[in-house]
Amino acid sequence: RRPDHVSDTINKGLHEKKSFFNVKSHVDLGDQTASRESKVISPAFLPSPPHGKSKDINKVKFTSVQIKKPKKIGKSPDNQIFDAFMTEAKQLKDQIDTKKTEEELAHITTLEKKQEEEVELFVQSRKDALRGQIVETVNRFKQ
Repeated sequence: RRPDHVSDTINKGLHEKKSFFNVKSHVDLGDQTASRESKVISPAFLPSPPHGKSKDINKVKFTSVQIKKPKKIGKSPDNQIFDAFMTEAKQLKDQIDTKKTEEELAHITTLEKKQEEEVELFVQSRKDALRGQIVETVNRFKQ
């Protein structure tokens, strides 16, 4: 199934009888969005259906849309820049995620240590109190 924004653009292209139109694709990276435009042939200008088939564009099913890529002499600088940007953005996102996880883990261990210390202090105070009571009781019996 085609993404909605592509279908909308194709329908617009049919309506305006354009031979080419641009389809924007977006990649969401959390707080940044990378976008790239592709030139797409309007289905109205694709080869006409075989003889005898319906000429009505709305009744013709197009299984694929051709994406016109710029003629490549080596690798087009636009694509290289875009790929480099995407790679860098992904690395940044991974770094941020890792840092967040590390911070969360550090916070959890700090909390756990605090709780352990508090429990130890409580246990120690109870032991001291009980020891005190025992000493008092023994002293009372001695008298």
